[in-house]
Amino acid sequence: MNRTLFLILLLIVSAAGLMYLSLNTKPAPTTSVPVSIAQTTLVMTPPVASTSGLLNSDIRVNTNGNTATAVQIELSYNPKDLGDVDITAGTFFKNPLELFKKIDTQNGRVSYAVGVSLGDKGAPGNGVVAKLSFSKLKTTGTTSISFLPKSIVTSSGISQSVLKSATGLTFDLSK
Repeated sequence: MNRTLFLILLLIVSAAGLMYLSLNTKPAPTTSVPVSIAQTTLVMTPPVASTSGLLNSDIRVNTNGNTATAVQIELSYNPKDLGDVDITAGTFFKNPLELFKKIDTQNGRVSYAVGVSLGDKGAPGNGVVAKLSFSKLKTTGTTSISFLPKSIVTSSGISQSVLKSATGLTFDLSK
């Protein structure tokens, strides 16, 4: 009888100890690797002469899995090198809606936004989101057109910009 009572007591103490350990033991910490939602890129193509005598450069977007609903393009250029600067919507959005357009020829800055029209869905894939046209004011040296940090790409359901990178353009004015 003593032996049975001892074994029962040992089982009760063991069960209580295991219960205590299970309630007071913290699980091992888990680490998660953040997944970047910024996958979209903007790239300017080298300028090409048009029949009007102006140079044209396409601003291409590649969503890389995102779905773009709007693109805000902020560019800087040297106003002593380039003139007659204009920007228009490309063919990336089915029915592009121009949200704003401001060209500051004194400071060499372009602010432009284009997006989907009301009722349209965002656009995946890649294509020409805008077309930049300009003339050369000088015929020697090189000049650059650069994207500014305020450039963004929006996507439905995502509160932050999905723009990963934006690559501007440097070219020779003598060509």
